[in-house]
Amino acid sequence: MSMYAKVRRMHFREKASISEIARKTSLSRNTIKKWLKEPERSELKYTRPPSETKLDPYLEELRQAITTDAHRPKRDRRTLLVLFRQIKAKGYRVAVVGDGVNDAPALAAGDLGIAMGAAGSEVAIHSATIALMNNDLRRLPFLVRLSRQTRSVINQNFLFGILFVIGGLILAAMKFINPITAAVLHVFGSLIVVFNSARLVRQGEELEPHLAPLPDSSAPTAPAASTPAPQLAPKPMTA
Repeated sequence: MSMYAKVRRMHFREKASISEIARKTSLSRNTIKKWLKEPERSELKYTRPPSETKLDPYLEELRQAITTDAHRPKRDRRTLLVLFRQIKAKGYRVAVVGDGVNDAPALAAGDLGIAMGAAGSEVAIHSATIALMNNDLRRLPFLVRLSRQTRSVINQNFLFGILFVIGGLILAAMKFINPITAAVLHVFGSLIVVFNSARLVRQGEELEPHLAPLPDSSAPTAPAASTPAPQLAPKPMTA
């Protein structure tokens, strides 16, 4: 089912609100309103052109392995664990994404195991290498990009630390810096490493609006009931 048909089904058949549809599909409210206003169509108006990916050379081999396994008797069928071991024996790197107890052996057998943290089990999370905080598979490209940027920042900090220490030792041996200056330079170098690593905090901010859409401003909101201010009772007179 296409996303266009899914949005119309959720609104007209399941009576879901626009905000609820935006939260479940990660689409903007303007796009949902636009799709709901136009007449129903059988084909998508915009289609993504096919593009070549890095997995294309291996798709045919994987398809043949799965098709061959489906025609075998039930007792002779290969499990995912055996299939991954055979693929790894040919020199490929296997990444496994799972969210259940049955995925735990496969997650542990793959070179990279990714567990869906929000909807996954404790066994799958502990068996995987990376645990996602939600069950949105569209965050996997962001995970790969963030991992590469993290490795690049680690290499930058490591190289800067080595050069900074070697430079400090040379300057100290030549008596260009005293202990107080060396302490100040040490703090300055630590701040550079911290600020360079802090650049990773801003990564993925473009995904946040899709996870927490703004409330629908078109829906009428009930006015808040005003609570009367508490009145002080007179203190009884004691004889």
